[in-house]
Amino acid sequence: MVLLTILLFSLSPLPVFAGIHLCKFSSQTTTDWVQVCNDSDQIQDLSTYIVEDAIGNSTNLDCFLSSQKSYSFSFSKYLNKDGDFILLKNGSDIIDCVSYGNQNCSINDIHTPAPLVDHCFSFATSWENTIDCSCSGATNCQTPTSLPTLSPIPTFTSTPSLTPSPTPNASPNIAITFLPASAALGQSFGLNFSLNNIKPQTEYYFKAYEDSDTDKSLEVLVNGSWQASYKSASWDSLPKFSSDSSSLNQSLEIRANPDKSSGDYQIYLKVALVSDTNQSYLSSSKTISISPLSPSATPTPTSSLSPSPSIPFSPSPSSSPTATETEVPVSDSAVLGLQDISASPTPSPSKKPFFVSNFLPKLFIGLGVLFLLLPPLLAKLKK
Repeated sequence: MVLLTILLFSLSPLPVFAGIHLCKFSSQTTTDWVQVCNDSDQIQDLSTYIVEDAIGNSTNLDCFLSSQKSYSFSFSKYLNKDGDFILLKNGSDIIDCVSYGNQNCSINDIHTPAPLVDHCFSFATSWENTIDCSCSGATNCQTPTSLPTLSPIPTFTSTPSLTPSPTPNASPNIAITFLPASAALGQSFGLNFSLNNIKPQTEYYFKAYEDSDTDKSLEVLVNGSWQASYKSASWDSLPKFSSDSSSLNQSLEIRANPDKSSGDYQIYLKVALVSDTNQSYLSSSKTISISPLSPSATPTPTSSLSPSPSIPFSPSPSSSPTATETEVPVSDSAVLGLQDISASPTPSPSKKPFFVSNFLPKLFIGLGVLFLLLPPLLAKLKK
């Protein structure tokens, strides 16, 4: 009887695979997974294939596996570390089964010891412990076009990377992006800035101040009025902004207090949460040259011009006296037409000498009368 039993077991066929079979699994790594192989020369339809464990947890394969390819899929955390078995079925037919540890398959059992920690079991000619826990992805097993597309199955590695802890939110970063090179005391100018890594839809206060800031030398325009902006200024009186995203680009209109001193100003920009002003952040500084206040334009006094004294003269009947006219000497030859006088482009009126303007005309008139009377007189003398 014993010999007969030994003979029957010796005649039982060893697993020889010419199609779909189990070829790798992991029960000791972070996530359990199973791999099936297609050793045939044809694409195999796995839509009716199921993989189960000892207590009935199962996964439907439901894809077409390319020839001479393998396909790995997640088996959740169904496999027990101390012992379990993995059953591959096509419908109700058992195709393959492998067990380990304290569990055994009911039929066609291929049993192995429990896998070592961080090891997998791989089948080449027999099942063996291996540290090579690499596995193939879902691309080798295509979903039928008539079925909905399956979600991609994650690729498993021999040493799964731990999920990194979430990085804490970075602190807000404030920077002055534009400041003019110069301005005058009391002259307003724009200060552009950017703020990154902020909480969306959260309000922030903004405060610009000069480095020394001992005399409250800067003012900021808020709702049409100038407010003092300095290190210890109350946040409530200063401008505030918010953004729908994690960044903000804005500008402030500021000026140097017209009553303060001029010079090079080192300007900083500080930002704080409206809900908690203790959470504040400071930018690096930028320099602007502030010049003295330009004086208001006032009329320049001009000296009154006194009229030049004119030489007294007696007006002639034919000329109208002009008080502001100045006397210009005229030679007798010019009066008689013997010499030309060059006139300036805009000649000023001139007065003739007293002798010319009074005596000579009378002399000419007298001579004329004499010439008229001379012929009659000569005629009388001849008689």
